[in-house]
Amino acid sequence: MRETAIRFLRVHSLRTADALQLAVAFIAAERRPSLLQLVMLDDRLADAVRKEGFVLVDVAAA
Repeated sequence: MRETAIRFLRVHSLRTADALQLAVAFIAAERRPSLLQLVMLDDRLADAVRKEGFVLVDVAAA
């Protein structure tokens, strides 16, 4: 997980805790992010989530 979080820090403009959160989600999705839906309220993290291929749930539409 550490290596994945470090990669996310390098690729995206994320804070450390956000990179760790994204890495945990990536591993939980078994490295297939399109299988997992995520809710993010932080714009920077939401942008990284989209770029990594996760399905981002639009809470405004819910």
